[in-house]
Amino acid sequence: PPPPVLRPRPPDARLGLDDTLRAHRPTLILCVCMPPRTDWTRSFRRSPTVLEYLLIGPRDSERSGDLRITWGLPSSPFEAGSKEMRAPEYEKAGFVRRNLDALSAVCLGTDDAPGRVGVNG
Repeated sequence: PPPPVLRPRPPDARLGLDDTLRAHRPTLILCVCMPPRTDWTRSFRRSPTVLEYLLIGPRDSERSGDLRITWGLPSSPFEAGSKEMRAPEYEKAGFVRRNLDALSAVCLGTDDAPGRVGVNG
């Protein structure tokens, strides 16, 4: 017999992010173009089922996520030397950052134009 076809349940648009994570219990999250200055990764890390998340979009920028919470970078010159900035939140939660340069090179984004593709990182 043919292998069974997996049909995931469609997300419920009425649920917020945390409720969606609880309802669907993902182990891997692919997050494409998180809104500017908005962080979803804190919710990803707090979800007990999430083992890994992949952020696709401009990195180390508030064009995708939040400088401090998402990327572990100071959001102002005053934060640069503070004790809070010593370890990014993702490290404190046991996650490791790996830049995927080959993937970044083929991502199209808002800064792309003819002759200028893959410059989002």
